[in-house]
Amino acid sequence: MFNAIAQGEGVVFFLDGPSGSSKTFVYKVLLALVRRDGHVAIAVASSGIAALLLEGGRTAHSVFKILIALGKDSMCSIPLQSDSAELLQEAKLIVWDEAPAQHRHCAEAVDRTLRDIMQRPYLPFGGKVVVFGGDFRQCPPVVSRGSRAAIISTTLSRSVLWRQVRILTLTKNMRLCINPLSKLYAEYLLRVGNGQESSIIDHFPLEADAKPSIRVKIALYLEIHQAPFLKTFIHAIFLALAINYANQGYMDG
Repeated sequence: MFNAIAQGEGVVFFLDGPSGSSKTFVYKVLLALVRRDGHVAIAVASSGIAALLLEGGRTAHSVFKILIALGKDSMCSIPLQSDSAELLQEAKLIVWDEAPAQHRHCAEAVDRTLRDIMQRPYLPFGGKVVVFGGDFRQCPPVVSRGSRAAIISTTLSRSVLWRQVRILTLTKNMRLCINPLSKLYAEYLLRVGNGQESSIIDHFPLEADAKPSIRVKIALYLEIHQAPFLKTFIHAIFLALAINYANQGYMDG
């Protein structure tokens, strides 16, 4: 990855890793490395919250002017003579966090736009070094009333670009080095994401005419067995809420 940036090779990477595996740390190092040498590095994310974690980060829709209504042949709304186009021409690196949460048409629209702006139609993203990142176990793109197959078909891994992506994997959860007590919960989340956790049939539908649903079995140490459930849940999260509800410091914490 560092060699591709230094040599200006048009390579597309995907940094794959579960939550806590220091993907954000890697992004920050890459961005700092490029900017230290006086080059332009663009940091975007699929959500505003993720973008705040990156220096100079913005949402992908904001930077690339991605259209709300996208099709398989859509392009971004960036005129060739605009300041946005000039910024993209000068960029040496593009980092895109939480990429799996976006519809694949978003990445494909950016790809077509960069090929046009850079006048290099045969190179992915116009020859830019692009680093996607995220975790496919987390929230997939939203498809209104979509089936499982329809949702999967919208993911980045189903894009024509995916065959040209070099996958780099982070496996060690660095957060557990700080808080070993979270190891059980982290392992449980990985099993759920990998489809390895057992499931049960839920016979307690919210509506009278609703059919029983299948859900992941909650680990015993995460269950709240006392009743009433709502009050117990609130008390478990917010201890002494009735006393401290007017205390801003308590609510902020």
